[in-house]
Amino acid sequence: MRNHFLTLVLLILTTSGCQSTPDRASSPDGFNERDPQTLIDEALTRSGEAAAALIIDASKLYLFRGDPEAALATLDLLVTLDLDAEFEASLGDSLARQRARALEGIGQYAAAREELASLQQMTVADFLQTALVCAQINAHGCAADGYIQAAQKSEFDPAALPDDINDLIWEHLSRARRGPSVFTHQIHHAWWLLQQQLRAADSASSQVNAWRTWKVDNPDHPAHLNPPQALALLEDYRLPNIGVLLPLSGPLASAGQALQNGLVSAYLAERNTQKPNVAFYDCAANDLSAVFETALNDGIDVLVGPLVKENVERFAMIAEAAQVPTLLLNYLADDSTSYRYVFQLGIAIEDEANTLAAVVLAEGHERVLIIHSDEAWSRRAMNEFADLWRYAYAAADFSDIKGLTDAVGESMQVAASRARSARLGRILGESLEFSPRARKDFDAVIALTTQLESRALIPALQFHFADDLPVYATSQSARGEHLAELQGFRLTELPIFAYPTGKQKQLLQAYDLVSNPLAELYALGFDAYKIATWLPLLESRKSLTQPGATGYLDLQQNGRFQRSLSVNTVLDEGRLTPLEF
Repeated sequence: MRNHFLTLVLLILTTSGCQSTPDRASSPDGFNERDPQTLIDEALTRSGEAAAALIIDASKLYLFRGDPEAALATLDLLVTLDLDAEFEASLGDSLARQRARALEGIGQYAAAREELASLQQMTVADFLQTALVCAQINAHGCAADGYIQAAQKSEFDPAALPDDINDLIWEHLSRARRGPSVFTHQIHHAWWLLQQQLRAADSASSQVNAWRTWKVDNPDHPAHLNPPQALALLEDYRLPNIGVLLPLSGPLASAGQALQNGLVSAYLAERNTQKPNVAFYDCAANDLSAVFETALNDGIDVLVGPLVKENVERFAMIAEAAQVPTLLLNYLADDSTSYRYVFQLGIAIEDEANTLAAVVLAEGHERVLIIHSDEAWSRRAMNEFADLWRYAYAAADFSDIKGLTDAVGESMQVAASRARSARLGRILGESLEFSPRARKDFDAVIALTTQLESRALIPALQFHFADDLPVYATSQSARGEHLAELQGFRLTELPIFAYPTGKQKQLLQAYDLVSNPLAELYALGFDAYKIATWLPLLESRKSLTQPGATGYLDLQQNGRFQRSLSVNTVLDEGRLTPLEF
């Protein structure tokens, strides 16, 4: 999406002259050379409509000069004016557009989206800008609709739209969690129907059939006439022979068998009568090179595995040299390493930290307290979140659960508050009545903790006067029998646990995954089958986003499938409800 950002901004600016309310972006020559502060000073000497016009012009000048924060602050001066109600109403859409651009410029995408949603008359540029800001907060359904409506509004005029408009629409449709409540026209409805039908398919071969059926029913639809690249790939699809390399013996046999069971479950759940051939190889009993040669001699043309971290680096080079499409079930150490034939899918905690960062930002929080333990997974999640976070943050780390309260107190600066009171008491020579105060500059708490630690966090936050802050946590906090005690927490969770499909429910029940410590590996195997069916289509690094049991799977340029998980609020009795953003 970011590759399209500047292009779309230019489209928005150049088409803004078509808006129904006159926009001073097309002001007379010399307007841009004026000084915005001079305009503001002049406005202070006037009143009513004359003052408002000067303030609006000053705000636009700040936008032209790349200072959206000043533009927004300037617009706030309008509230000090006693404006005629009819005049204020006439400015409605124009001001909302200006505020939206300023808010977008300072990264307040959710607020920009609200301004755009308030418009009475939407233009092509408005729909494109809506798509942009929604994409920035991962509101993919909103982004898809923005592009769909822009195309429809422009009557599919290529001069008014990005060149790859259908790819943009499908990119966001394939990542959208839920559809709109109302469809505005047949083309809009058909786009979402395509998304639903392909999402219900079990594999690439099933999606081929769904795609063909949809095209028959929609011969004149833009997606039929100019298919998105991801769907055009389906035209020449053929079933692959899949070889799966797992540790099926030795100390990691239980992990390998969990993955195998998940993959077989996905294979059996597929309704399509034509399925790939799947063969399993025990890479714990034999050397990787020997297993690789055996698989090739058996006619395998797509490989899945291995699982063990230390094996994936070596195997990636073997598979790439042989030009065999391969899905590694763990991640390469170097994110910058990119192969043509090698892809990566895993269950790293970093994906959950990535999801949390996006959601916390979308909810408008800036100043966060990150609480983490000394466990390796917690530190990795902390590092990932910190790398992604664009604002300042504080961190509280603890080595055991007994130190959790003290760690929170130090970060909230309650301990420092107590110490100041003690020093003052010594100076005055008498004890003081004291009510400790915590820092008030935090918006939210990020808890990279287990369920037991999260439960201990609740009284710690209460003790340090921070229990009114929203708490965001990973699926590690969901694992346990006392989820109800975390009521109000907002947790990332694997789709197979949060909102399983019918086929995922079968897997859950067959292996009692709710209480199974290897549940994530079953889910990984389930997803590995679906992705493996796609591998022959992905050698040229086309985009692919698929909903899965482990998360929404989004193919990155380095061949890694990044997972984004659902974020859910814990209700009474431990029930989850999706967080809307």
